[in-house]
Amino acid sequence: MNKCFITKLPSSVDNDNLPVLGQLRINWLKQSDLTDNDARAIGLATNDSITVKVSGAHLTDSTLASNLGNTKTITSADGLVWLYVSNDADATLTIDNKYALTQLNFVKPGKDNLKRSVYLDIEEIKYCTALTYLNLNKTNVSGDISVVSQLTALTYLGLSYTNVSGDISAVSNLTKLSSLILTNTQVSGDISAVSNLTNLTDLILSNTQVSGDISAVSKLVNLVNLRLSGTKISGMVDNLAGLTKINYMDQLYGMSLTGDMSKIPANVRAISQEGRMINTNFTWTAKGRQNATLLAMMGPVPFDTVSMDNMLIDQATCTFKGSDALPWTKIVSVSGIRTSASDAAVAAIQNMGVTIGGVTKEG
Repeated sequence: MNKCFITKLPSSVDNDNLPVLGQLRINWLKQSDLTDNDARAIGLATNDSITVKVSGAHLTDSTLASNLGNTKTITSADGLVWLYVSNDADATLTIDNKYALTQLNFVKPGKDNLKRSVYLDIEEIKYCTALTYLNLNKTNVSGDISVVSQLTALTYLGLSYTNVSGDISAVSNLTKLSSLILTNTQVSGDISAVSNLTNLTDLILSNTQVSGDISAVSKLVNLVNLRLSGTKISGMVDNLAGLTKINYMDQLYGMSLTGDMSKIPANVRAISQEGRMINTNFTWTAKGRQNATLLAMMGPVPFDTVSMDNMLIDQATCTFKGSDALPWTKIVSVSGIRTSASDAAVAAIQNMGVTIGGVTKEG
């Protein structure tokens, strides 16, 4: 026999602080150090209709001078809508139908570095399964990343410089992701969790506790931006050979990589191994990277003598794109010994306007 429980509780409660089913609640503190009004912006899109309510402060415009009231209704026809919250007091922002959200974004284009006084437990977005775009970068979001495992519609996930922690395995089923940005979080776990995310163009895990073998990224052939510096990831640079859409591998410093540096894709202009955690020499196969883009190196990058000669001879056949080169792309910083076999190559590279540092000629 089925049973039910009947109560005689009042039908309404006069307490706006009580959680409401389906509601997303965001605390937004006043910023005494506000330097840019766009730190008070929130971008929202929906597949239905949502009502946004602000208490403690009010909605305003980009000048933060207007009072646009306390509520705003957004429909699917509106597309992405940017709202501003005034900075005259601590505020609570509520969205009445979080299940309909398709975009939640606190970062206007070109405003990536602003400090935002947004406070949110990431658990709040656990059931926002319609989200395709979630950008909480540079907010005070906290909690365990495991809650995103259900957000399988996501194409963009940005949690950088937040207090989010947990195991990166939470993203392993988010196969629609094109951008995964977790820089400067306490996220940990094995990088193999991303190995099936073949739509990724941006994989940014710098300064996290993520570990494992770099071979996990070898199938991510659509990557344009790869940043793994300050992680515990190690392995052979050979595994980067198929990442032909990347132009710079300057965010691989502080890692324990080894292998054949001539396998770096032909269009890559620079690679960094500054702060490398091991002393093992890299190798360079003769004629392994001829007629490619000249590969600047930040390091110093160590080679044995044979590989040093091979590298210099190959690099002399490469094209140096100097017209728009940044200063660090004009340096080949290595360590090791070469022979007279690479004399002509050294002269040719230097004639391009490139500095070779850290190499000693034998004898």
